[in-house]
Parts: sequence; structure tokens; C-alpha cells
Amino acid sequence: MSTTASSNTAESPENTLKRARELIAAARFGDAEALIQPLLSGDAESTFTRDAHYTLAVSRRYRKDYDAALDAIGGLIELDPEYGRAWQEQGHTLLALNRPADAAGAFARAVDLNPGLLASWKALTSLYEHAGRNDKAGFARQQVESLEALPKDLLHVIDLVGEGKLYKAEKLCRRFLKHSPHHVEGMRLLADIGIRLKIYDDAEFLLESCVEFEPDNIRARSDYLKILNRKGKFQQAFDQAQHLCSLQPDNPVFKLALANALTGLGRYEEGIELYEKCLEQAVNKAGILVLLGHARKALGDIDGAVEAYREAGRLKPDYGDAFWSLANTKTYEFTPEELEHMLGSEDDARIAADDRVHFSFAAGKALEDRGDYAGSFASYQRGNVLKSRRTGYDADRTEAMVDAQIQHCTRELFASRGDLGFEAP
Repeated sequence: MSTTASSNTAESPENTLKRARELIAAARFGDAEALIQPLLSGDAESTFTRDAHYTLAVSRRYRKDYDAALDAIGGLIELDPEYGRAWQEQGHTLLALNRPADAAGAFARAVDLNPGLLASWKALTSLYEHAGRNDKAGFARQQVESLEALPKDLLHVIDLVGEGKLYKAEKLCRRFLKHSPHHVEGMRLLADIGIRLKIYDDAEFLLESCVEFEPDNIRARSDYLKILNRKGKFQQAFDQAQHLCSLQPDNPVFKLALANALTGLGRYEEGIELYEKCLEQAVNKAGILVLLGHARKALGDIDGAVEAYREAGRLKPDYGDAFWSLANTKTYEFTPEELEHMLGSEDDARIAADDRVHFSFAAGKALEDRGDYAGSFASYQRGNVLKSRRTGYDADRTEAMVDAQIQHCTRELFASRGDLGFEAP
């Protein structure tokens, strides 16, 4: 075993993990686990460290040491709570322990983070059927059929996107579209990658083309509507939302998109009325309540906004945006219990990173209002560290960009282009 584990100590982490998987496939679990042991203590933000923890969990499950597997998965989730495959592996292990309800919860979390996990959707179909939850089983079965109908390259693209490997996903998707340039699902996936990379103009063009090629493709039209709302093109978004609502009048997602477009157009009363109707049939009530709060705030109804935000926080205590929205009213005073909850949540690795960012900023505002400036600064700093990991912001790159603009965008440049521009007000 020691020879296997140490014979290629200088090899790359990628090759080490590849060999470990080969050893697991050969049922040489001890050799595999010894081989990846040095990778387990690597950089917490490295995908190789994450993959080593995942490989360890798989090896332990395969050798039926389920308690040790769950322990490894717990460490993996603490390392990266938004890694869909970690939750899928937890589901497999819980299923092996004959804990179907817990397994269903883990698989549901997995597909929420990575909708391309076919094994999780298949497991959910079976688990929901056995539990008599026919509506959920039907939805899971639809996802299985949809994924299985995709070309393998596009299935891999979805998986890569779910793992946050956007540049690899983009490269593979573009290569696929080079040979199938009018494949609507491929175009839709490339647009999704563009949105995640904040390349909104390209994403909008792709989705507009999807709708032109397949006017009845509801998924593509729905994505087109989302990018129009995101870019502030609210009249076009309103038109698309109305069209989708005419096709599926009871679809709460389309009603919500229509409400978003209405508030974007400044038609707040109509938007609020529709948000309140959406609350009657939606699952994600907390998210709608925050949107309702924003609309009320825009109308100057601060008390109504606070009521909506607080209800959102009560319904979903780990929803950081509800608490940040309270802080962002500038006048709300958090209770001691709310402050304690926010401070605890911002440090809870089980909570999604975006929510922890919001908790950090909200706690910073609450501490600032109390005059605890050192504590406030510490919370803001923790939030900024988390935020910078999510956005990939590079101050040096931004400075270089601004310097280049100063160098090239001179008075002479604008004087020579003075007659250009778009005339519409």
C-alpha cells in the first residue's frame, strides 16, 4: 500500500485523483484513500482539495463504512456547501442506511445546486413515488427525461455549470454549437453561462435568437424574459411575460415575472397586487415577500416594506437578503435576538455564501447603529471577503482598465466623435 501511495509523489493533483478513482474502481479502497491523503489538507478553495474530500467519501461508501462516509461528506459540505455532488453523495449514503426521507432531502438539495445531476433526479423519482408524492415524482421524472434526451456534450455542460466550472462549460458549449449552430438548447445553455459571467448583451442576443428559431419553446422564452428584466428592458419583459401568461395562466413563475416587469415600469400598485396573488400559490414565499417589500418601499410605504421583509425572515431564517433588505431601509432597528441570529448565520458554513454575505452586511449595519464600530467593521470585512470570492473582483485589473480609459478617452477623442450618439431621450 505504501508503494502505491508514494510512488509518484511529484505527480499533479489531477493525476493523483485520477489514479485514486482507478483504485476505487478496482476495489482497492485503502490504497485510494492513502493516495489522496496529502490532498485533503490542501488549500480550502482549491477544487483539488474539494475533489479529494469527495473521493474519500465515495471510497468509504463503497467499502460500506457509512458513518465514516457521512463524516467525510460533512467535512466536504463545510468546505463547499454549494457543491451539488457532495449532497448527492450524502443522499446515496443515507439511502444505503435506509433513511429515505433524509436521502430525499439531500438529493433535492443536490439538484437545486446542480440541476444536471441525473442520478439525483432518478433517485428522487423513486423516493417520491414510494412516498406517494406523485406531483414531485412527476416533476423529477420530467427532469430525467429532459436530461436523457440531451446530447452528452450538453449534459456535461450542465454538470460543469453546476460545479461552477464556467469557462470549461463555455468552451465545451461553443465547440458543440460550432457543429450544431442552431441547436436551441445549446444556445440557451451558452446564454445561461453568459449571464453567470455577466456578459448580458451576448446572452440576450442568444435568447432572442432562440425565441425566433422556436417561438413555442417556453423554457427559452422564459429565459429571454429573465434577461430582459435583468437588463431593465421592462416594456419588452412585460410583453414577453404577458405572452407566457396567456399560454399558461396559472403558472406562478410567469405571474411573478409579470409583476417584476410592472414594478420595473413604475406601475407599483399593479405589481404589488400581483405579488400578493403570487403569494397564494407560490412555494418560495420568502423571495416574493422581499420583492413585495421592495415595491412597497418604492411607494414610500416603509412600514409595509418592513412587515414584508420580517415575514420573509420568519419563513426562511437563512434568507440573508430579507435581513439585508431590513438594514437597507436605513431606519429599521434590529432586535438583540435578530442581531444574534445574523451573527450566527454569517459564520454558518451550511448557509449559502450569498446569504452569508447579506447577513454580514446586515449585521455590520446593526452593530454600526449601536455604536460598536469595531464589531461593525469586522462584519463588513467578513462580508467583503466572502463577496470577493464570489465575484472574482480584481482591484489591480480595474485600476489598469481605468488607467487605459484615461489614456485613450481624451478630449480630442470626444471632440472628433462629437456628432455621434443616439438621439432618443
